[in-house]
Amino acid sequence: YVSYALDAASAGIALGLFAIIFSMCGLYSTTKQVNEQQIDYWNGKGVDQHEQGNFDAAIRFYDKAISIDTRAVDTDPRHYKIWLNKSNALFDIGDREGALAAIRKAIDLDPKSAKVWNSVGFLYYHKHEYHQALDALEKASEIDSKLAGVWGNKGAVFCGLHQYDRAIQNLEKAIKLDPRLVEAWSNKGNALKDKGELKEAIKAYDKSIELNPINSTVWYNKGIALKALMRYHEALHSYDKAIEFDPLKLDAWNNKGKIFYHQEEYVEAIKAYDKAIDINPQDITVLLNKCDALNRLGRHEEAVEVCNRALEINSKDALIWFKMGVAIDFLKRHEDAIDAYNRAIQIDNTFFKALVNKGNALFELEKYEDSLNVYDEAVKQDSFNALVQRNRGTVLNKLGRTDEANDAFNQSQWIEYVIEYAGSPDSYIDLSS
Repeated sequence: YVSYALDAASAGIALGLFAIIFSMCGLYSTTKQVNEQQIDYWNGKGVDQHEQGNFDAAIRFYDKAISIDTRAVDTDPRHYKIWLNKSNALFDIGDREGALAAIRKAIDLDPKSAKVWNSVGFLYYHKHEYHQALDALEKASEIDSKLAGVWGNKGAVFCGLHQYDRAIQNLEKAIKLDPRLVEAWSNKGNALKDKGELKEAIKAYDKSIELNPINSTVWYNKGIALKALMRYHEALHSYDKAIEFDPLKLDAWNNKGKIFYHQEEYVEAIKAYDKAIDINPQDITVLLNKCDALNRLGRHEEAVEVCNRALEINSKDALIWFKMGVAIDFLKRHEDAIDAYNRAIQIDNTFFKALVNKGNALFELEKYEDSLNVYDEAVKQDSFNALVQRNRGTVLNKLGRTDEANDAFNQSQWIEYVIEYAGSPDSYIDLSS
């Protein structure tokens, strides 16, 4: 056999190598410790900036934390929070795809974190991918059934799916776990509002406002519920509060205008619409609302100008052409009005009001046969319309067809009777505005 013996020199070299290796291990341990401290420091800086609303700065600090030791941050489960934080900041600047990419890193590091899966669900919810959101939130609740935010997000998802009873059930679980969870109260209000339980919705909004009185969206949604209940003074107050905390909230200005319009305060309505138009001059809905208010004030030339502005934005919108026709009709330019109504009908051949107004304009031009033909076309679309039958009767009288005219008038009266005593088949509460 071969004997291996170490002489003194060899032994010394071996001990020296051992000491170097041992020293390097100590150096690696120290470097790792320093890196961890640096990572925590920059992550903390990111959190501070995030809480102050400086999202871009927060992302830079999170990236700095990641760059210190990319391998550690990519593989050490302890660092999932950095990716979670970065995901939240990316979401806050509107980068939802980037937020999802970051959150997937967090999942890879800690697939058993309820908070991570909750964030995944939250992101999918805001992408309107509700079933993926529910899958993620189910995983979160399986891991930690006492995390209130998970149940709150489930409630929001069910709202998105229009499953309001299930939404309320989940939101009440969230509130039971955390009675101060503002979003759960506001989303409960949304679910109740959309379900038509308006008074209960207002109670939920009030609780949310009690916890956070400066949330513009909650004030706005409360205004919608109050408006639907025809509590207009209170609705205006809610919209004013929404605007106080977010002066650029266009929908609140628009809805203020609609309430003033309903109350026949057309000058005030126009002021509110102008505020909304200042925020977004391209908003066709607000422009057309202003057009209506101008017509009510007899300022028809201005109404035509507003419609022209809307047509510059979208010349293929049937409603704009209809509103243009109405404004021109008021100016007694009936031929031009008919052209506008025809454009509306070309775009949407089921546009009932455009058809009726075309018949009216033809009547004003004493083109009675043409007017009757248009009204007959309107009856094919809606035979249960008292106004059209009454207008038919008027035209038939002009044509000397008295018996048919009387039949049309009788039909009109019968429809009005049915609507008065049986209720209009079209009656509903509009919760969308």
